Amino acid sequence: MQTPRAFISHSSEDKSSVRRLAEKLRSSQVDAWYAEWEIGPGDSIVEKIGKGLSECDVFIIVVSTNSIASRWVQEELNSAVVRRISEEARIIPVRLDDSPVPTVINHLHWVKMPPPEEEFDKLLQSIFRVNDKPPLGTTPEFISRGLEHRQVTISGFSPEASVILLYLTVNGDLFESISTSELAGELNLNDIELDDGLDELEERDLIGAMGNMRFEVTPKALAWLYIESDYLGFDPLRDMLSVAQCVVGHDKVDAATLETDAGLSPKRLNVAALALKDQGYLHLIQTLGTAPYLFAEAWATRHTRRWLKENQ
Repeated sequence: MQTPRAFISHSSEDKSSVRRLAEKLRSSQVDAWYAEWEIGPGDSIVEKIGKGLSECDVFIIVVSTNSIASRWVQEELNSAVVRRISEEARIIPVRLDDSPVPTVINHLHWVKMPPPEEEFDKLLQSIFRVNDKPPLGTTPEFISRGLEHRQVTISGFSPEASVILLYLTVNGDLFESISTSELAGELNLNDIELDDGLDELEERDLIGAMGNMRFEVTPKALAWLYIESDYLGFDPLRDMLSVAQCVVGHDKVDAATLETDAGLSPKRLNVAALALKDQGYLHLIQTLGTAPYLFAEAWATRHTRRWLKENQ
């Protein structure tokens, strides 16, 4: 595996704390770019920093009272520079104190330092692009039985589209994609059956494909409305009613409050809210950094109130 390179942007007044972070990163197989090690007497500061930025895989911005006031850090936080860096590298804010994260990067998830082991481990996971997500389990028995005898059918869908739709909704999530090769293996479908089933679901806008060649697919919220509650263990329409009722009661509400008031898990809340939004019955504010939710706030509209009256 190629050693990741991490450029550390910081104020010189924070160098003692940042040096410890850089040493810890290097001891964990991360090639940390730290100004004291990289810029020597007679070197061009601008050229050295420019070279470090152009070669980094990860851009670590140490946020502190000192760095916010630093001219060099401010230049590195220029919105145009941040956009350019984000096209080539992963940007990770590291907070040294309680200073607010600058606006240009406040949509990014940050870690706190001096980092306890758990926080440092999160930083390493982000740098190496690994996580603690558990592996997919085995195919449920009722799916396997249906596949073996081609008895899994959903009204209005072909057998191929039915088994794909059922598998994606029962086993998947709105933000989890699955490779088409893995899907074919799990469902024992040949290439033609897989393509036909995926074409049918894509034509009805029930899945999203990643890549022009459709290497990965993800179910969309409306897909859950075609699956019986016996398979899912819950009724998506009831969840939508609960979400709409709560949002109308608040007029607008953040996702965490909505989860508590509606009594739904994040997965079910995401499905219900996006299903309402995709049908034009709810307005969602969607930004980065809202996990485990796929939206920050839900706003009621006249369409929300009308739909609620018609379906209660």
